[in-house]
Parts: sequence; C-alpha cells; structure tokens
Amino acid sequence: MDSGTFRAPRTGHARDAIGVRREPGSPRRRRPTGVWLLVAILGFIAVGGLVTGPLLIADPTGAVIGARVSWLEATPFHDWRPVGWFLLVVMGVVPSVIAVGLVTRFRWPLAERLDPSQAEHWSWTATQAMGAGLLVWIGLQFTLIDMKGGPQPLFLVLGVALIALAWLPSVRRYLAVGA
Repeated sequence: MDSGTFRAPRTGHARDAIGVRREPGSPRRRRPTGVWLLVAILGFIAVGGLVTGPLLIADPTGAVIGARVSWLEATPFHDWRPVGWFLLVVMGVVPSVIAVGLVTRFRWPLAERLDPSQAEHWSWTATQAMGAGLLVWIGLQFTLIDMKGGPQPLFLVLGVALIALAWLPSVRRYLAVGA
C-alpha cells in the first residue's frame, strides 16, 4: 500500500475516521425511528432538489423535465431558471443540512440565534419550517402553475409528515437541548 492511501485509525470506530466525536462523559444515545424517518424524507426531498434544480438551470425551457414555459404565465418568471435555483438551494441544500443536523446535532450559532425554540436543537424547528415551506411551495404550484399531477401530491404528504414526525415525543426528547 502506498503512503498516499487513506487508512482509518485502528480504534474500530468510523467516527474516529471522520473526526466526529461525542463530548467526554456524554452518554451514547440511540436515534429514535422518527428521526430516521425525518432524515429519509429530507434526503428524498434533497435528492429531488439537487437533481432537478441544476437541470432547470441548464435548460430554462423546462423541456428536460417535461415542463412547459407556458405553465409560468401566472408567475413573474419568464423561464424555469429561477425555479431551478430555488430547487437547488431551498429544496436541495437546505434539507441536506437539516438532515445532517438531525443526525449529528451539530452546533450552528446562526441557526441557534434564529431559532425561536430554545428547548430543542435548531434542526427540530428547521424540520418544521421545511415541512411548512414545502406545503406552501406545492400550494403555489397548484395555484399559479398548471401542475395538477406528477409528484405534487406526494410532496404534500411529505410536508405534513415532516411537521407531524417532528412532534413525536421520542423525537423531541432526542432533540432536546442538553440531551
């Protein structure tokens, strides 16, 4: 093996290899199933945004995903490029960061300052905001864009699920500040 090959530490813990460690003395806590469901939903949304957003940025006609520019007539947009940027950032990057926050509970001072709930980790509030934002986004699509089929009903269900799952007692306990 050459000297440039990565070799994980021999402690047997993947955490050591990536540099993520619990603070000394903090108990090991299992993540509840509700947290994993939230991570899966956020991951699904993120993949959709990270794939569809760049496609619309590259092809602002929307043809690459079967969309038509005529669907945008009731909006201020003349092509799909702004929608692509929205999907990339808000429906791609943001849910990815929230999912990582749910799993790792990393500290993010800016998010903590913006979070009105000081009782739970910032990712708890962000998850609900993402769910509410998804409901608004799909509502706008139904109202302004002539898109009644496709994945929109699924994303309505996912938005409701993000909000509902965040309120499970096991999720709230897991994400409680100081837990």
